[in-house]
Amino acid sequence: MPFLLPLITATGGFLASLGAWISGIIYVFVGFLVARVGWRLGVELAVIALVTGLTVTVIGTIKAAIFAISFTLPPEFVHGYNLLVPSNFVPCLSAIFSAKVVRWAWEWSVHMIYLLKSSLNG
Repeated sequence: MPFLLPLITATGGFLASLGAWISGIIYVFVGFLVARVGWRLGVELAVIALVTGLTVTVIGTIKAAIFAISFTLPPEFVHGYNLLVPSNFVPCLSAIFSAKVVRWAWEWSVHMIYLLKSSLNG
């Protein structure tokens, strides 16, 4: 089984880089829209792009981890996992995680803006 480790690592890295690449393309497109359409719409589209890119990356990472773990477990555990966990568990978990990360980043940036504003006003 050790000969599968480079394959598993390469697959996880490929999916993560694919998510980053798609996110980068969407980010460039949103930057173009910001220049043409408006700042508010551009920010909303950028948030959507970040959530989508982060979700794709997390899905790839979780699937690669589950794929790697399934080789070390006996077949009964894998079968039991497939009976208990629904097929859409990984995408749902990834979407929830991504939304929480983006919300945390947004709240942190708003908090920093208020701190900067209060320090400038004295």
